[in-house]
Amino acid sequence: MISKHRLVLIYGPGSGFGKSTLGQALTEALLKEIDDVVFYEEHDVSKMPVFQDYVAKVESGAGDDTDSLLACCTAFLSGLTNNQSQIVVMDSTLPCWDWLFSAGCSEQVVGAFTRKLCSQLAVLNPFLVIVEGDLETALARAIGDRSEEWGLNLAEARMGNRNLDLLLEYFCMLRKGMEAVLPVWEYKMMRVDTVDQAIEKSVKNILDVL
Repeated sequence: MISKHRLVLIYGPGSGFGKSTLGQALTEALLKEIDDVVFYEEHDVSKMPVFQDYVAKVESGAGDDTDSLLACCTAFLSGLTNNQSQIVVMDSTLPCWDWLFSAGCSEQVVGAFTRKLCSQLAVLNPFLVIVEGDLETALARAIGDRSEEWGLNLAEARMGNRNLDLLLEYFCMLRKGMEAVLPVWEYKMMRVDTVDQAIEKSVKNILDVL
């Protein structure tokens, strides 16, 4: 049953939801049933050679170049299709909505990108896990774990002002964009609330559906 989904995407705008923790825990659970499971965290992907063309675009202020991002995604996905027995779990990367909305792309542009990306995903039959919950609670959790300075730095980087209210506004904007483009997503998905629900329960719920 799980072999029908060779790619599991843990996604959801905002910090403090435990996406990496969930992804790691899900990977460990899958490894009890499947020999070959790989987990990619967001910072792992951004350092991969295959994504460096788009990383360079972002650094030059051209993060809205959807053609460059799609080319990078296509190259990355082509590498995943070679191992038919491998399950890949990814944290906070595909479907790339955070990257594009952060670069100022409109919902229409991100929707068009999503349609093209979906056409590249058919062989992997991805399963999308939307991680959600109360944004203010999640952000407070993230600041408690990483420090207020981390939050202020991120607010300045994303909104141009060291203001935590603006950081919350930024995450709300990403959430709104995600909800707007979700209807374009062609594959199976589910939502888990990791603010009110323990990671272990979230993992069980995901495994029950996969």
